[in-house]
Amino acid sequence: MKFSHYDDGVELSLGNAPPVWIHGSIIILVTALTFPIWYKFSSRGFATASVVAIGIVLSIFIHEAAHAWAAIKLGHRVVLIRLHVRGGETLWETNRYSRRDDYLVTFAGPLANLCAGIIGLVLYYVFLPDPVSVGTDQLWHRPPPTSRPFIFAAIFWLSNFNLVLTVINLLPAYPLDGGHILHNVLETRYGIHRALFWTGLAGTILAVISKLIFVVSIMGGVVIWSPPNFQVNYNAMQAGRQKWPRRVT
Repeated sequence: MKFSHYDDGVELSLGNAPPVWIHGSIIILVTALTFPIWYKFSSRGFATASVVAIGIVLSIFIHEAAHAWAAIKLGHRVVLIRLHVRGGETLWETNRYSRRDDYLVTFAGPLANLCAGIIGLVLYYVFLPDPVSVGTDQLWHRPPPTSRPFIFAAIFWLSNFNLVLTVINLLPAYPLDGGHILHNVLETRYGIHRALFWTGLAGTILAVISKLIFVVSIMGGVVIWSPPNFQVNYNAMQAGRQKWPRRVT
């Protein structure tokens, strides 16, 4: 495995696998998302948060690795996988682009998170130890019930995180997978300018709503990750509007 450092991040490369670049800002993301777990500063909370923090990075990597795997299987070349505070992206190139391949590569990421979330919940409910039930006549013979092991709390949290990540990535907004899909559908039927405008408009509305949720979540003491990006979607909407073909009367 080779390591290299640039642009405040570390790139890892192994054999013929696509290189993975991890920006230092991802620490901010995992710290904020795990805040509801560790904010009481208990040993159990820190143990759970540590596992969840690693799991968050792995969940984002699984998403991007699925994009990369699909692209490679379809005969394209993956240049780089990037992980950062906004999530991640997979950069790939090809000499024979097709909409079909683009859709398959795009859907691979959310599908991977959906599978990870379902598998995690199945493991959680199958292997979670049953709490010890204590009757009044057994109080002096058996220990009281204990809380679930912290590793199960982490698995449950990460399973739900992957399911939420699936939904978020399918939102029709830039630069999410759902926005990419919507853009391609609209561009095929109505052209690139209308695709930019309508996808940007949907993304701008969702960005405003998500930022309101973010503010409310902070006031409630729980940090909720809130993509999509407002500026990116607003700029796309404006670009599409300015270049929208106008009818001359």
